[in-house]
Amino acid sequence: MSYIAFVPGLEGDLSLKARTKKPVPGTYAHAAEQAAHEMGLAFFRLDFQTASRPYLLLSEMGYEVAADIAAFNARYGAGLIVASSIGAGVTLQALANLKESYIDLPPVLLFKPAIDPLSLITERLRAHGASAHLDALIAGKIPALPIPVDPSPQSPAPGTFLLTKAHIEDEAALRLITSEQSRTLFSQTFADTKIPEIRLQTAKDDPMCTVQVADTFARVAEGCTNRYSITLLPGHRSDDHTNELRGEIRAMALDHGLRRA
Repeated sequence: MSYIAFVPGLEGDLSLKARTKKPVPGTYAHAAEQAAHEMGLAFFRLDFQTASRPYLLLSEMGYEVAADIAAFNARYGAGLIVASSIGAGVTLQALANLKESYIDLPPVLLFKPAIDPLSLITERLRAHGASAHLDALIAGKIPALPIPVDPSPQSPAPGTFLLTKAHIEDEAALRLITSEQSRTLFSQTFADTKIPEIRLQTAKDDPMCTVQVADTFARVAEGCTNRYSITLLPGHRSDDHTNELRGEIRAMALDHGLRRA
């Protein structure tokens, strides 16, 4: 039996406390679960945050997801990773870590992704008038900065994530959009063993994945996979694209020969 694993976005303190074991209907995690079950495949949601460890660094989140993917590959063989929002950046971090473990890397679907989470967060803070607070954090004048987490169908009031100086200065964190060095190192990581395929789906007005961001990532993808494609979803980022997600998951699962039990 093959598997499908869904890597969600960032969760706030309130959503972590209210998290359910199974995906909530109407969410993208639930759409991925439905697609997996319709095809007779195992399904997992890779929650890289827990109530006891809510504020991991990006690199630490990547190690958590990498360990899960390695375990699934060992048990099931072939699989597909579906990553949404900041979970996409975490997944790319995880794949870079997995390259050193010599496992067969899975294909990846990046759905409405945040490719470079740290840069996205800092840009948002400055755009919303929080530059002074961010500068104070970087200078060590305040211990942490609570940042609001975007609401979702699963969690309309997710609360906040505590951003620290350690998050900003995480040397192991990938910055694939803002750092040429990160892009080069990431591509070099996959010089010998490529990711089988990367598909990216985003909306035209998606602030997390603008046309410029997608174009920059396309150049990165050239170095780590031989099959890369981008699809613009109809409508806006805030629209419900669960049907599009289910369809793309089924298509990728069939293309890569994922097998039911």
